[in-house]
Parts: sequence; C-alpha cells; structure tokens
Amino acid sequence: TAYADVTLDDFIVLKGFRILVGKSGGLFVGMLIKKGKDGKYHDQVEFKKDLSVLRDLILEAYKEFS
Repeated sequence: TAYADVTLDDFIVLKGFRILVGKSGGLFVGMLIKKGKDGKYHDQVEFKKDLSVLRDLILEAYKEFS
C-alpha cells in the first residue's frame, strides 16, 4: 500500500488516497474514508464529477516514483 496527497490549485490538499494492488494484480486508488464511531467507514469527500482523471493522475505519479 502506498499513499498519495493531492493539492488543488495550491489551495486545498486532499490527504490519504491509498494506492492498492487488487486481487488480479492491477492497481487502484482507494478514496478518502474514515472509520466512524459506529464502526463503519464513511467517505470524507464527495466528488461531483467523474474521478477517472484524478485516479489516472495519482496512478501515473505512483508509477513514476516507484
């Protein structure tokens, strides 16, 4: 597991994306979640658009630096 933080316009930093290896060996990005007092995991950020561009950028950076 690797971790990534994303800075948007030098204004907002989203911390805690996880880069994980799936069962089939492919990479995927785990979104920002936090375990609540109820024991369940909850999204920390809600995205209004398709996240494929963000996921692609995170994985490209991971591959470049790993």
